[in-house]
Amino acid sequence: MNAASQTLSSYVPRLLSGRLARGSISRPEARLDSAAVLLSDIRGFTSLVAAFTGAGREGLEQLTWVLNRYFADLVEEVYAHGGDVLCIAGDAFLCYWPMESADDLGDTTLRAAQAGLAIQRRLHDREAGHGHRFAPRIGSGAGAL
Repeated sequence: MNAASQTLSSYVPRLLSGRLARGSISRPEARLDSAAVLLSDIRGFTSLVAAFTGAGREGLEQLTWVLNRYFADLVEEVYAHGGDVLCIAGDAFLCYWPMESADDLGDTTLRAAQAGLAIQRRLHDREAGHGHRFAPRIGSGAGAL
């Protein structure tokens, strides 16, 4: 991985970071693709944030550390199962496993499902602090995108 791609890797999906580093994206584009996807969020996220913010600045700093560890562990599981994180919005992650051909549907869907199970094993019921525990919710699907 070159320096530009490495710098971009924290901000854009792996799907795009290499292309951006090579300069191979010159204009907006759209394409039809087949893939498996996984969507994850945290049940009770709003009350979790409220519990930490009620503790003032120290609570916000604690929340940052707790969420960073949770998010890093989630991304690690997605990457370990061959996926990519396309988008993060608040506590929600949209993850992607591309298919090379229609024959890959079973294997690709299986990798996404295995990632979901690994995320649940690793993060479900993890101590979050202030009387809260993490409860990830996960859904997956596959087909044309």
